[in-house]
Amino acid sequence: MYYKRYAIGDKNDDESRFLPFSDENADYDFGNHFYTPTESYIKKRLGIDISLDYKYPDQYREDVRDQILEIINNNPNPYASEIVEFKIARTRIGRQGFLEAYIAQVRYTDRTGKDMNEQDDMISPRAITILKSARYGYLLSLAPYSYRVNPDITDDDGYRNGY
Repeated sequence: MYYKRYAIGDKNDDESRFLPFSDENADYDFGNHFYTPTESYIKKRLGIDISLDYKYPDQYREDVRDQILEIINNNPNPYASEIVEFKIARTRIGRQGFLEAYIAQVRYTDRTGKDMNEQDDMISPRAITILKSARYGYLLSLAPYSYRVNPDITDDDGYRNGY
C-alpha cells in the first residue's frame, strides 16, 4: 500500500491496482470522489427500508454520507483529507471502514429518531470509533501522517490527478 513514503493503494489478485468501483453495496461518484451506500445495502445490514421510512430516501443517504465526510474533512492534520479520501477509494479496508461508519451513523439516527439536519450532536460515537480504528486503516487519525498520496497517480488510473 505504500512505496517510498507514498500511499499507492492496494493491488488486486491479478496485480492490477485496486480502483474505486460501484456495486450492490455502494455507488462511487468519480466526479466528486466518494461513495454513497445503496438503499439495498442499508436494508441488508440493518433491516431498514429507507424508501418507506423517509420521504426523500436519496437525500437521506446523501445527508448521512455528508456527515461522515464532514468528520473526515475536519481533521486538522496536513494532507489528512486527501490521504483518507485516497484510502477510501483505493484500499479495501478504507472502503469497508467508510461503509461501516456509514451504517453506524444510519443506526444512530434511526434509533435516536432525531432530525439529523437540526441537531449539532448527531454524530454517532460508534462511527467515530470505526473511523479511528486500526482495523479500518485509521481513517480519522489525530497523529500526523508520515506519508503522502503519490503525486504521479493520474486520472488515467481512475482517480484524481495529483492523488
